[in-house]
Amino acid sequence: MPPPVLEAVAIHRRLAERDYSLTVELAHSLNILGLIYSALDRPAEALPPTIEAATIRRSLAIRDPDEMAKLAHALNDHRNRYGELGRLEDALATYLETVQILRRLAPANPASPSVLADTLDNLVRVYRGLGRPSEALPFSLETIQIHRRLAAVSSVNLDGLASTLNNQGNCLSDLGRHEEALPPSQEAAKIYRSLAERDSIFQKDLALSLTNLSLRFSALGRDAESVSPSLEAVALFRALVKGNPSVREELAGALVNLGSFYSRLDREEEAIPPTIEAVAIVRQLAAESPQSRGNLALALNNLGAYYGESGDPSKALPFFLEAVTLYRQLVATESAYLASLAGSLINQGISLIQLGRPSEALPPTIEAVEIYRQLAAKDPAFQEKLDRALNRLNQIQKQLGHPEDALPGAEPSLTLQGSDPWASSGRRSSWTGERLCVEA
Repeated sequence: MPPPVLEAVAIHRRLAERDYSLTVELAHSLNILGLIYSALDRPAEALPPTIEAATIRRSLAIRDPDEMAKLAHALNDHRNRYGELGRLEDALATYLETVQILRRLAPANPASPSVLADTLDNLVRVYRGLGRPSEALPFSLETIQIHRRLAAVSSVNLDGLASTLNNQGNCLSDLGRHEEALPPSQEAAKIYRSLAERDSIFQKDLALSLTNLSLRFSALGRDAESVSPSLEAVALFRALVKGNPSVREELAGALVNLGSFYSRLDREEEAIPPTIEAVAIVRQLAAESPQSRGNLALALNNLGAYYGESGDPSKALPFFLEAVTLYRQLVATESAYLASLAGSLINQGISLIQLGRPSEALPPTIEAVEIYRQLAAKDPAFQEKLDRALNRLNQIQKQLGHPEDALPGAEPSLTLQGSDPWASSGRRSSWTGERLCVEA
């Protein structure tokens, strides 16, 4: 006996074959089936019935314009399933179709502006996920205009406005327009603070907005101003995680960011404790889900760097070795981690040199050079890191008494930073992953 929802789909399919008007019931049951599969974390099985439901709704909407609103809802489920599978290009096409429909519905449907604004806001996230922030920005600006009009009518819509402002700040930051990114992030944090004072349900949104704000300050080189909102975000997440363990990832991300801000202020002793806590949290998360391995590697790399900067390379080395091991595993399936692997290899080499083991420092440094060489061949932005890696390799060759093996032409490009040997290693990266604390 098949599960009730599968049986319902089969019954409605037979009925729809006899009477086309009953296809609406088939679409409804297919949509429910997709939602159930999604709730069971089976996105690959959720997609086919969701696509079929949207196809039926599209056919019905062509015959009857009154069905457009239902088509928009079906497309919403459609794009969500694509998102669950990481198929952002497919999700993008569905979002754009939904936007067109909602624009057509807006004059006759008072609820359409709110739905359109939410759809545009998610469209912005998809464009950013695809690395296309310049295309996201116009939609972000349009969304803010809609939400401002809605918020002027009712304070209930302030939440949507704040979320959209955070999105705009993230888009502008992606484009390197950091001065412009700060005001919307400040306004979003101000709105969420006001909302959180009235209703504790907005505390997580406030914490996320404060994290965004701290990153905006840091991007402008105003790290001293990053610390206060970062500390407040950590306190909020720490309180939230007591009643909601699912917030552990956000707490860990906020702790990593706090450590990074302290480090930028040359306060390594203060950077270590929050990063130790973050490592412990993410280690537990990685044990529960391999998807957290990248975050664990980043936290381990940062912690090793802070120990190194504090003059304790013996404590630093194990963290770099573990980070390298994790990045190797990740690179096997995701080349996006190559640069991170190279950075941890450089750090491994530095700590070995500081421990008086230059011969052991040579292999990881050579490997880092080769990785940066591959990356620079595809993206000139990596040329500076390649030059720095070559510079380090030359220093090791000379220290080993093999100056003939040094690579000519690399050294003049920059000066070895003896007082801060970790500065070019990339260890100070803030935690900026889409599903972590950066996004509000």
